[in-house]
Amino acid sequence: MKIDDLYAVDSQLKEAHGSTAEHTSHIYQRLLEARSSGKEAATRQLAATLLKAHAASFPQLLAESASALIDLCSDSEFKVRLTAISALPAVCIEGASRSDQVLRAVLRVLLSLLRSPRASLETRTVHTAMVELLSAQAPRALLLAATIAEEQPPSLPSIAESLSHAASGEAGGGGIAAAASTGQLPKVLLEFVGIKLQLLRDWLS
Repeated sequence: MKIDDLYAVDSQLKEAHGSTAEHTSHIYQRLLEARSSGKEAATRQLAATLLKAHAASFPQLLAESASALIDLCSDSEFKVRLTAISALPAVCIEGASRSDQVLRAVLRVLLSLLRSPRASLETRTVHTAMVELLSAQAPRALLLAATIAEEQPPSLPSIAESLSHAASGEAGGGGIAAAASTGQLPKVLLEFVGIKLQLLRDWLS
């Protein structure tokens, strides 16, 4: 698939805005295929950008969208990886099909990337994606992240930093305090998440 083909797909999806996902999913499938059929790095990078832009319109395909972006996170080209990493939060939509499975998979990938030695810009991109995701999906994502971090002992303080920022709501999601005030989850569960995060930060300090 060439870059012009992807621009054509983007135009078709924009023109079909408002149509049912069932009628346009065959068009979106072409974006999913571009992760492997795009020979040029610019094509794969554009595919990641367009997946981020259109994924929410196809909630029944979020698992496939997440899989495509996760594949691109290990692309040989630096710019493709950055674009794919920053797009990951877009496929984590609460209430969508297999949303918990998708969220857990994305969190595992981001935590794994934070633990791996990589360029500083790439690490900052992962950190930003983590904060965005944890803040937007609090407290559900906070609970999952704390559990995953326990299962896979982290080695970078930036993991705890991401959790800390998200828990306090610095990225605009409100964090644990907002979840408590709005009654999204029982207080005892929110306290459990807070304890897990504090233990993680203490262990890394």
